Amino acid sequence: LITSAALAVATLSRSELLPEPPRPLEPPRFAGGLYAACLPGALCLLVAVGVYVASPASSAAAARLWLLGLALLLLPGLWDWARRFRRRTPSTERNGRRYAAAAVTLFVLAFAIRIWGGIDRMPGWLDSDEAATGVDGRTVFAQGARALFGFWDVGNPHVTLFVSQLAALPFGEGLGALRLGSALLGSLTVVLLFDFGRRLVGGPTAFLAALLLAVNHVFVHYSRVGQIYVDTPFFTSLVLALLLRVLTGGSFLSLTAAGIALGIGAATYVPTEILPALVLLTLLGWTTAFTWEPRRVLVLGAFLAAVVALILAPIVVTVLRITPEIAYQRIPNLSLLRPEGLRLLADTYRADSGIETM
Repeated sequence: LITSAALAVATLSRSELLPEPPRPLEPPRFAGGLYAACLPGALCLLVAVGVYVASPASSAAAARLWLLGLALLLLPGLWDWARRFRRRTPSTERNGRRYAAAAVTLFVLAFAIRIWGGIDRMPGWLDSDEAATGVDGRTVFAQGARALFGFWDVGNPHVTLFVSQLAALPFGEGLGALRLGSALLGSLTVVLLFDFGRRLVGGPTAFLAALLLAVNHVFVHYSRVGQIYVDTPFFTSLVLALLLRVLTGGSFLSLTAAGIALGIGAATYVPTEILPALVLLTLLGWTTAFTWEPRRVLVLGAFLAAVVALILAPIVVTVLRITPEIAYQRIPNLSLLRPEGLRLLADTYRADSGIETM
């Protein structure tokens, strides 16, 4: 596989089928007016938090205001993207077509691998986890906006169920649709790896890395079961791809979308909660490595932090309202930093445990 992939990349690199090499990373210089244009969206998100605090635990009005705030945040970026799109050069158009061809090829390959052999005929997950994800997800999704800020099993917010249900929506209902939704997010993750990889290490290496991820056994498994685990690699790759677009001359839309993806992603599967901190640490590391101007990095980091804080504020309000054990159930149980967490893992996965026996 590695030899074949390397030969394919070597062949493609001698042609003009792959995008051009990446440009140097540099913090953006967006006009102050673009940041100011985000104030209506930020105000709407603040009002949503106020409405949620003053209302019962399930508030459809607060959730709708929250969604409206996200849409308003994207509007300045959409205007900036449209302005840049009209000014694109023939060289940019050619490079875009090459990128699109490579991305489509990777997506088709990754998705075909995940559905090969009949994704709906795979044995069900142990302990009925897939069934719980599907049934509870449909219940929460049917409740609509008023259920958006709630919490599900073992400390996972309802947002993660909304993500899995939206991904499964094009495929209908049932376990097969739920698994196809995971396959969709997993295949998009392969494309996103290529997108951010080509900006870091160039097209050929990124294409090879994406090919290897497309067939990686562990990732194939977790991106074809009806579970929420694929949320973590998907949102991580999405945030990194958007952030690197910002740092390589991308539009303001990439920045606002990165902030929104970062906030929503942090409210999905529990391990993704540390993603905002990792992004800020990454920016700090790049600032040191590339000797960037600190003021420009500070503006970038402050904007992302503000967007993430506004998006996660209703989730934080929910945490303060409910029993802490519901919101933090999985974290102390599985933390290797706590003796009881280490003991629980040892008891669960030892040779004579129930899981090993099954």
